[in-house]
Amino acid sequence: MIKKKILISAILSFALIFTLFVGLSTPQKASANWTTVHKSGSFSNYVYTKTFTSLGHTGQMQITTTSHSSAGGRYTLILEHKVNGHWHYYRTMHPKRNGTSRSSTFDCPKSETLRWKLINSGSNSRVYYNLSFLANSSWGY
Repeated sequence: MIKKKILISAILSFALIFTLFVGLSTPQKASANWTTVHKSGSFSNYVYTKTFTSLGHTGQMQITTTSHSSAGGRYTLILEHKVNGHWHYYRTMHPKRNGTSRSSTFDCPKSETLRWKLINSGSNSRVYYNLSFLANSSWGY
């Protein structure tokens, strides 16, 4: 009788462990294709990027900019979002004109139309930039 109970407990334990293992090892379907987007170019006054939507898995993002210019100082990088047909500032950063700048991780609006605006204030010197951030496949490049 005791051996029968031990055998039944062992079979149930094995079935539970096997089910747990199979459940954890089954691949999950991804909900979107996420990628790091690189946008580069130059500007002397201001420039807008193409519009995009829904950044980051958790509604957060981090921006890295690398730029160089004959002038020193900083320029303005603005994340804008479209509300009721009008563009509004959402987040403003001031990366270095010469060197690499990285923002802290911040929350961003999900499922909204967004774009970057880069402004070169105080100087007419051309700024060459490389902007990278996490975005989904609706970026459009």
